[in-house]
Amino acid sequence: MIGTDRRLRVVIAGQTPPPIGGQNIAIARTLEALGTSPHLRCEHLDFRFTPSWNEARQGGLRKILEMGRVYRRLARLRLAGRIDHIVIPAGGPHLAPILRDILLLPVARLFCRTVTLHFHAAGLARQWALLPASARTGLRLASRLVSGALVLTEYGRADADVLGIRRVTVLANGLADCDKQFLKSRPEVATFRDPIIFHAGHLCPDKGTLALIEACGVLHSEGRRFRLRLAGECLSPLTRDELCRWIGACGMDAHTEMLDLLSGDALLQAYADADLFAFPTVAPYESFGLVMVEAMRAGLPVLATDWRANAEVLGFPPGGVLCPTEGILSDNLARGLRTALDYRSSWPNWGERNRARFLERYRMEHYRQHLEAYLLSRGKTK
Repeated sequence: MIGTDRRLRVVIAGQTPPPIGGQNIAIARTLEALGTSPHLRCEHLDFRFTPSWNEARQGGLRKILEMGRVYRRLARLRLAGRIDHIVIPAGGPHLAPILRDILLLPVARLFCRTVTLHFHAAGLARQWALLPASARTGLRLASRLVSGALVLTEYGRADADVLGIRRVTVLANGLADCDKQFLKSRPEVATFRDPIIFHAGHLCPDKGTLALIEACGVLHSEGRRFRLRLAGECLSPLTRDELCRWIGACGMDAHTEMLDLLSGDALLQAYADADLFAFPTVAPYESFGLVMVEAMRAGLPVLATDWRANAEVLGFPPGGVLCPTEGILSDNLARGLRTALDYRSSWPNWGERNRARFLERYRMEHYRQHLEAYLLSRGKTK
């Protein structure tokens, strides 16, 4: 019963899948992780601003109406009892989600004691000077109402800093560990077959998908042997037909396998079947790279761009190859792939290094304990 429950009442705001994406998955896992807490009563303030990725980061009447529905959901939560703390995902560097934050943060603060802004998406600090002055002013004023910020990496501190938020806590996302059946023993690299290079998540130019395919085509023309496996959904404006045409134009149609968006055991099996994971992102909103951590969990070596917080997430020395992003991305990825293939005998050691870093930093137990401690400390501030 709410009236006799002495636990802190915490509301986690945000959208859970669908659609499937790093932030939505992280919010769903946060709700699950805190659901059994003996110290917190955790509830969800549902967002439904983005029914599909084609509508992401765009405004429109449907989203204005959804803001009204979010207000009503928040009011119902408040009528059910006192809210001690609410965690709201920061919208990122685009105008539509910034406007959402400007409209939401003051109302959320009226209905609860303390508010945390959770930065899942990055890039606000880099885009700050390009935003309209009215948006910068409005967001800074709204951000004065929050008691602190959560960021996923040290790199992400800049986004909270630009809003003038002083209490910033770094807390990396967490993942539940794999079942043992999906943890392939990698000391014996399968040298009897062509290695499988796996690229998963959103398929689009920002995530480096087209540049990766082009780089793979160059290496195949040099006589290098491997298979490329793609899993995920194409983000607008890239369509699946256009992606298939690009694969053919790069000479990779006979060496590429396209899978649908995977989840659950099917996704775990795809990581277990792979030999090298490719994360060639140059997305301006990249903050953490959850798919890269999924690969580390599976004990895979990683080929990644040295972009934003990728090097921080992988650690030093990285369990794989980091490619620079200055210049032509496909050329950089081609050089990185050559290096990775030349050092194929090191892949087991790279994978073990990544697996050890996952166990040390990115397990769900670690995330749950530290998030719970953070929320309890915020709940006692007033």
